[in-house]
Amino acid sequence: MPAPRFSAFGQTIESRFPFHTALLGSQAVPTLRFELREELTSQLTAAPVFYQSRRRRGDGCVVQLHRPVQGVGIRLADGVDFSIQPEVLSYAAAGTAGQDEVEIDFFGVALPLWLEMRGVLVFHAACVASDQYSIGLLADCGGGKTTLAMELMRRGFSLLTDDHLAVNAEGQRTMALPAVPEIRLWPEQAERYFNSVQGFRPVGRSVPKLRVPLGESGGSFAASPRRLSALYLVERTAQVEQVTIEPLSLRDALHALLRYSATPLLCEAVGLRTQRLDRLSRLVASVPIRRLRCPDGLEHLAATVAVLQEELSRS
Repeated sequence: MPAPRFSAFGQTIESRFPFHTALLGSQAVPTLRFELREELTSQLTAAPVFYQSRRRRGDGCVVQLHRPVQGVGIRLADGVDFSIQPEVLSYAAAGTAGQDEVEIDFFGVALPLWLEMRGVLVFHAACVASDQYSIGLLADCGGGKTTLAMELMRRGFSLLTDDHLAVNAEGQRTMALPAVPEIRLWPEQAERYFNSVQGFRPVGRSVPKLRVPLGESGGSFAASPRRLSALYLVERTAQVEQVTIEPLSLRDALHALLRYSATPLLCEAVGLRTQRLDRLSRLVASVPIRRLRCPDGLEHLAATVAVLQEELSRS
């Protein structure tokens, strides 16, 4: 029996992995196969290391890149290994690593790097869409991008992604690609927007956020790519009293895109620096990138959304 297929980040992925993430089924020809390869752990152990990150991610995981006989190997300190090849992404888990760790690392590290190797830019950003266009919200973890996305969804927008934004800048129009029909919320956010945390599964053992499927729980998902009309660098601070929006210079815009890239050091390590800088430069030249500076605190959220909506109505 053929493996199930689903759509994510503009790709059709074929896999028997038991994902907890809400996924949309697909009948399209697969562009990626995700599969278990039990011998991968020993293969990466024997393969030379050509990169090791010196910067820890939020969960304390250090990334190593290996050079096996084929493709690129990724070893994460939580015990999960990946092998990246053009049409196949394999995994193996060791030690205490389980399904949660594999799934988090697949969507957070392995798939973004695979996409970048295919020419798709990936950023840490939320993205919401109307029928005609989409806007991306770049921010640090805890910087308010998901909350802002939820507020815009309450006002008629649909979600494209709440965490990793995949952008195809190769054609005449720059397109934001739909991720998965799910938003991840802190328990207090789930209480605020859905009046309960009941029925929402935790993202993982080390990630206290909750998985909230869209549609059945509320909110809508944009299942097709949308033209990316603008990117907003969200800066929430107690140092300002008014909501302001200002354009970034080309230099500052490029710096922001580099800062909020999903896997910038890994991309450089596998030799994508030149191609990636070219794509980023074309993105900066074609899509407005603006700074959205707003006061900290939920009491300022309505004013922030009002200013942003007014800006969008003039665009």
